[in-house]
Amino acid sequence: MRRFTRPTVLLLALTTIAWIALLTLWALVTPAFGTHGEVDGVDAVFRTALGAGWPAPGQMHALASTRWLFENPADRSTVAAVLAAHPGETTIVNPLSQHPQTFFLAAGAVLRIAHWESLRWDHAVLLIRLVDVVLLAPLPLLVAGTARRLVGSPRVAVVAPLLLFAVPKAAQFGASVTLWAPLVLIAAIVTWLAARVLTGDRSWWTSVGLAVAAACGATINAMGLLLVVFALTIVLVARHDLRWSETLVRRAIDVVVVIVPAAIVGAVFWRSLRTGWVPDAAPQPDPIPPASPTGMNPGDFLNGQWNGGTATFWGGLGDDAFGFTPPLVAGLTVVGLGVLFWAAVRADRALRPTWGVLLWPALVVAAVLGYEWRNALADNQIATSSGRFLLVAVPALVAGFVAAAASLLPSTRARRTTALIGGVGALLIAAYGLLIGFSGAYQAGRVGLTGAGLAALAGSTPLGWQVLAAVAALLGAASVAAVVALVLVVAARSTPPPLPLDSPPTVEPTQRNNP
Repeated sequence: MRRFTRPTVLLLALTTIAWIALLTLWALVTPAFGTHGEVDGVDAVFRTALGAGWPAPGQMHALASTRWLFENPADRSTVAAVLAAHPGETTIVNPLSQHPQTFFLAAGAVLRIAHWESLRWDHAVLLIRLVDVVLLAPLPLLVAGTARRLVGSPRVAVVAPLLLFAVPKAAQFGASVTLWAPLVLIAAIVTWLAARVLTGDRSWWTSVGLAVAAACGATINAMGLLLVVFALTIVLVARHDLRWSETLVRRAIDVVVVIVPAAIVGAVFWRSLRTGWVPDAAPQPDPIPPASPTGMNPGDFLNGQWNGGTATFWGGLGDDAFGFTPPLVAGLTVVGLGVLFWAAVRADRALRPTWGVLLWPALVVAAVLGYEWRNALADNQIATSSGRFLLVAVPALVAGFVAAAASLLPSTRARRTTALIGGVGALLIAAYGLLIGFSGAYQAGRVGLTGAGLAALAGSTPLGWQVLAAVAALLGAASVAAVVALVLVVAARSTPPPLPLDSPPTVEPTQRNNP
């Protein structure tokens, strides 16, 4: 497998810097409690930092202090002052106790180390957001590593992380207070290890790493249990190049390696197994009457899931309130699914590892549809904002899409042109997403930059407009530099294979001196 060259390393480094700057900018731009379920996440972390326990599902009530902050976000008091002025709990149920406490214990520990009660409450919230930023920072590296295993080309691999920018919802949601951020990271690690196994990695550290990472996912959220299913499937289908007896033995060993940690974790974190995977802070459904007295119409259900799912995957910024223009959503969806469908029709054997990686988003989609269909049958309502659940599979989708697209492009020139268009287009979509998120939060949805909107942002961002401007400048500079590096990478000629000998060619046979 070819190695990364200096231009490819430079592009990957600049993409990572731009990604971290984008996450940080979203953390500074998004108003407190401005994303789906963040008020519940903040409440759970505060409760954990206070040592208030972790009640059973349905029995954990929101703190009076966090609910008061949610209703009065302009206050800039310290955490200690808010807790003293608003002690106790409310009657409002915080649904997050249906999940294991793992993420909230870690975030609460960070707050305690930072002496959080002396901080302004918005600074405490920002600190938790930055924890999620740190968790998602390695995504470009993991996506590049996965794409390289699937494609084999370092140049194609380093272009893949740029497509992360084409999903602004992943950046904003990941930079909020949410337990989904660690799950996205764990899923990306599992995807990378799965790609290694599917492309011939037979090392034990890969199998053990796959097992440990998948088991860790179950400690965050019950959807992480799907990672165990994914890992088991991968180790069962990956040994096709061995003899039958060797395959049987190795698959049995791999299954034990994967299933034992998962069983231990499942036993310890039995709450997620008992309650089933239930999304935190269930979305407000759109009531749709059944088409017949016998129950929910599957056509209406699928139509609502398609329209709402695609809209809240690509856009749905804020509390799923600020969406992209429908033509852009439709265009991105058609291109993404069209490339995958075209590649599937061609039945290229080289893409078998890619289809193995894409099993992960397929499992997520199946789980979401099954869960939403169950709810639709129970209450005759269709939830249309489930697209954000697919964000846990964005790294796999990006790597799989790049591998499929690369297999369809017949020439080097076509690949270069597509890489430039895709990379620059993804960065432009990220900028558009920032504009939509800013306009929705500070300008009542009026798209553009106005003095009043900028003043409102400057007055509410936790660290002041100077820090905000510095992060925005870093994002702009890193993005421009990444585009320049992208041009250098796609314009570079392919490196010829090395000569078999270091000496220049001669007429006489080469003589080797034995030591």
